[in-house]
Amino acid sequence: MFELILQTSVNAVYAASFMALVAVGLVMIFGVMGVINFAHGELYMLGAYCVVFFYADQQFPILGAVCIGLVFVGATGILMERALFRPLRDNPLGAEQETDRGDEAAQRVVAQGPEERPLHQNAGDADEDQADANGG
Repeated sequence: MFELILQTSVNAVYAASFMALVAVGLVMIFGVMGVINFAHGELYMLGAYCVVFFYADQQFPILGAVCIGLVFVGATGILMERALFRPLRDNPLGAEQETDRGDEAAQRVVAQGPEERPLHQNAGDADEDQADANGG
């Protein structure tokens, strides 16, 4: 029972830390730029997909994949600021509408994205799995 309480407490602290990080990001963006940006979730999603792509598909080490993901999300944020927020600095509602459009586009791309597959599957394992799936 103690182990369950400890694990639940650790999970709660982890989840609360993540939510606090997102909240601080929203407050910082609004405080510095005066623009409401709800694209945080999509930026996290892009970073996660970038890490999965480089780690699982391209066989990069996990630390290298995470670094590439950070750089990719940072570059995406800079692009968003220059293309969306800077021209609409005097119209916060317009910038919020643009980020909503970008959110929808990113979600559509991901919804139609890659199929499920295990991480680091060997080519021989894939052939055996395909043969099993085909009944032979």
